[in-house]
Amino acid sequence: GFRMSARLPLVDFHNHFVDPSLPLSPGRNRAGAWAEIWRLAQDPTAPAAAIESGDIDARVLNSPASLVVGNGDISQELIRRLNDTLAELVSRHPGKLFGLVGVDIFAGDAAAREIERGVRDLGFRGVFVDSARGDLLIDAPEARPGLAAAQALGVPVFVHPINPPGLTEKAARYGRL
Repeated sequence: GFRMSARLPLVDFHNHFVDPSLPLSPGRNRAGAWAEIWRLAQDPTAPAAAIESGDIDARVLNSPASLVVGNGDISQELIRRLNDTLAELVSRHPGKLFGLVGVDIFAGDAAAREIERGVRDLGFRGVFVDSARGDLLIDAPEARPGLAAAQALGVPVFVHPINPPGLTEKAARYGRL
């Protein structure tokens, strides 16, 4: 019959990392515990620290452009820079750190191209997207090229929950949240 191993690997799946040379968006709460959270999000040594201490076995990292631009426009240049920096960090810790290619899923074909580059060229194991952007929700037609690219590559998509102004009202059509 089926037997469980004594201990399953423990993987911390939800970790943000932002290139420390980039400033975080001004709207970020930096009071109390948030100050330490944002400091760690920009510390390239932090993701591997818990692994080295034996607390966890691996981490899956993402680099959300929204942490840099807030609700502002996200350039493809910024997306590429964040993904390149994350890929470099992950490559220094094989088998311990894994990355998700970050895209502005609402950028249409540009998102699809970056997903393909991230998975094929940078070695990412999945995709990280925000659940909404401005007036758009993840079911918007603009998101379809990127979602189709992820499906064609057979990689998971982490749809990160965010709550931009007006989201509660827009999501009312889906019933109880």
